[in-house]
Amino acid sequence: MIELHEFPAAFVWQRRVPNSDEINARMLASIKAEADEHKEDPKYSWSGNKKPTVVTSYSIQGAASIFESSDLDAVITDSYNEFVRSMGAKYNLASTYRVDTLWWNCYPPSTSAPFHNHGSVSISGVYIVEQNENCPLFFESRNNYALNPFDSGDILRIKAEAGTCILFPAALHHCVDETKDWRTTLSFNFTAVE
Repeated sequence: MIELHEFPAAFVWQRRVPNSDEINARMLASIKAEADEHKEDPKYSWSGNKKPTVVTSYSIQGAASIFESSDLDAVITDSYNEFVRSMGAKYNLASTYRVDTLWWNCYPPSTSAPFHNHGSVSISGVYIVEQNENCPLFFESRNNYALNPFDSGDILRIKAEAGTCILFPAALHHCVDETKDWRTTLSFNFTAVE
């Protein structure tokens, strides 16, 4: 299943990754082992002093090394290629890319991710490895130059299940509501290259 949601100047594209149950089982085991090993290390958490905290990795080499390359290809490479095939002409996308950053996030119950963006890379993605509840992602196309102060932009709510890969412009603001159950994701940023 492929879906496309468009803003006036942005997009949120999603795809169900084939064989995601098997991929998720392998990825989840690796992420949970790493997260458990580093849960007390402050450089792996980003919720400050408030407990519980989200445990995350930020090293592309460290994050990539715990996954099978075929799983990363199925999630990242195949999703990007499908996106380019279906939408590349509309958005003038390159057919090749370089992954700039890759990280996992392990959200215990009662944690969240505030509105943020991923900066100046081309496209960002998130792959839902584990999510046992309806914990949607929210995307906000901000209108920073609105004539009317109430015209601040559009918000899109995406209900993403485990096994879903979502691609969006890195500058598009997004957040995750507070979780009731565990939520585990793989996130990545890449820059298209000609």
